[in-house]
Amino acid sequence: MYKTELVSAVISAEKAKGNDLPKGKVESIVNSLFETIRDTVKTDGKVQIIGFGTFSRVTRPERTAYSGLVKREITTPSY
Repeated sequence: MYKTELVSAVISAEKAKGNDLPKGKVESIVNSLFETIRDTVKTDGKVQIIGFGTFSRVTRPERTAYSGLVKREITTPSY
């Protein structure tokens, strides 16, 4: 599901409850939710929303890979 589909689903769910929310307001709320999750993971390392999911930061070590484009081994940086 893409973000635009999520916004449409929220609008539909709220209409079914008798609430008429403007699309711009729902987009703003969804964007704020994702920004808050991103910022919290960046600073605290983990966000857990029971019944929805857990978001955490994973550090990957530097590794050696083969590039078919340049036909040689390359080193990918850690991230």
